Amino acid sequence: MSIFVRGVAAVAAAGLVVGAANAAVTGFVANASGNSVDMANYVAAASQVVEHGVNFDSHPVGVVNSTFYQGGYGVTMTTSGWDDVAFGTGAASGSTNGPNSTGEGLLTVATGYLATSAHPSSVTVTFASPVLAAGFMTIDYYNPFGDNTMTVEAFDGANGTGTSLGSFNGLGFNFQLNYKYFMGIGSSTQNIKSIRLSTLGLYSDGVMIDEVAFSTVPGPGMIGAIGMMGLVAGRRRR
Repeated sequence: MSIFVRGVAAVAAAGLVVGAANAAVTGFVANASGNSVDMANYVAAASQVVEHGVNFDSHPVGVVNSTFYQGGYGVTMTTSGWDDVAFGTGAASGSTNGPNSTGEGLLTVATGYLATSAHPSSVTVTFASPVLAAGFMTIDYYNPFGDNTMTVEAFDGANGTGTSLGSFNGLGFNFQLNYKYFMGIGSSTQNIKSIRLSTLGLYSDGVMIDEVAFSTVPGPGMIGAIGMMGLVAGRRRR
């Protein structure tokens, strides 16, 4: 059993693996400016792609519908506290306490998101079939003092059951106002059946989820495109 944290600040992202012997579990939490790219590269190395369709843009405003994405994406959700679907460009105010990070960029386009306020909250996503990697694009995470912990954890059972494959904590930065920060996990044996994001919610500012991203096997057309891209890249290197 082994565990890895991708990025330049791996020490700041504490992780725990309590199962999945012989599986390499990778956390995508430590590279604030590129965690989602790191996960995409990890997935591409297995000839898979990242699905970005669970982004709340088509979800009705209000309480999250646990089965809304079941038909199209094979995804179901359960929430505790983190259950208000909204639409817009994020929070209207925030704090300037440092250290600050611009993460993966500013949310500038009005979009759907899942939001929580100042209390402990969690959202658990279950996949129809186990996936190689999955994660959450968050917005406005506030943790400059390192005490407002947000954790991503993967399980080999549905709805956070079975064995915990690993958990990783968010970085100690202030991502306000409305900067994106991705938190994800990959498992080399492709046994992630569910993934959970939880937050302590210590301060008056909440945090949002812009999308749930996860790996998927591409269709025949996409497989051909991936192969061609690899061939072209190989020719350029010669």
